[in-house]
Amino acid sequence: MNRTPEAEAFTELVLSVFRFWSSLHRHGRAITKPFDQTPASWQVLGGIWEAARTVPQIARSMGLTRQSVQRVADSLVGHKLASYLENPDHKRSPRVGLTERGLELIEAIDREQMRWSNRIAAGLELKDLRAALRTVGRLTTVLDESELPG
Repeated sequence: MNRTPEAEAFTELVLSVFRFWSSLHRHGRAITKPFDQTPASWQVLGGIWEAARTVPQIARSMGLTRQSVQRVADSLVGHKLASYLENPDHKRSPRVGLTERGLELIEAIDREQMRWSNRIAAGLELKDLRAALRTVGRLTTVLDESELPG
């Protein structure tokens, strides 16, 4: 059996996205390192920036496992960057919220990310970025609605 031309292009895209993710992760480490953080802690801090949320809510919104978010949340709480808050909707699933220190940290990381993203995006066309965003969004929907292989 051979791949269709569309399947071949999709496979090339998957491999390209793997390389893209590696580059993003490398840049994310460079952005967060001066703040003594990791890309994972940055993700979770960003997930609770606007409002306190439960670990499962954070995990679902970011496509992460609950266990990985729980480990990061516990670390953030241990470093007093976040705290566990009562959840009136579910007694055994507290919400994770930013402390004042955590808020200051995520705002500082965000300023650095803005400088970085402005520099990276300077050579790119807005229409191309929007087209890529639509395509990735559509592919995410198709994957989320598809059966897993195997």
